[in-house]
Amino acid sequence: MVKHLIVDQESRVQFSCEPLKVYSSGGIIRIPDLSQKPGWYYVSVDDQISEYYHWFYSRGLKKWSKSLNGCHMTFIAGERENRIVTQEEILPFLYDQIDFEYENIIYTNGRAFWLNARSPQLNKIREQLNLPPRNNLHITLGNIKNDLLRDLSLNKRENNGNV
Repeated sequence: MVKHLIVDQESRVQFSCEPLKVYSSGGIIRIPDLSQKPGWYYVSVDDQISEYYHWFYSRGLKKWSKSLNGCHMTFIAGERENRIVTQEEILPFLYDQIDFEYENIIYTNGRAFWLNARSPQLNKIREQLNLPPRNNLHITLGNIKNDLLRDLSLNKRENNGNV
């Protein structure tokens, strides 16, 4: 019996599941590498969570790849916020241990795969940084973005640069 529910962007169920469950875990606050957009900060999440859900999802549906930052939970989203938080502002929180809860339902928009999550601790940090609380946190499990870019690049090479 499959134990997890997959819901796509149109809220169609792709797997049957047990009742919704909430699990607890933790991670540490990190800064993405300098090649990424400024002002984005995340909590690193154990990659085994992503691998566990990937195993269920890949049993009959497409597979996802690890995202650039691995399994993670973005809690400050750069230009999507009401202001850009600088690295100097986030430094006091860097490598803090963060507790969070997450649900066992995988969501997808066809490109990314995630679990809904919540963390009062992260909202307290956001408040200290003069940002509003976020009630829509999620754990990014993986995506097919990089696969799509790779496929586009391969097609371009095969067609002598013409896509």
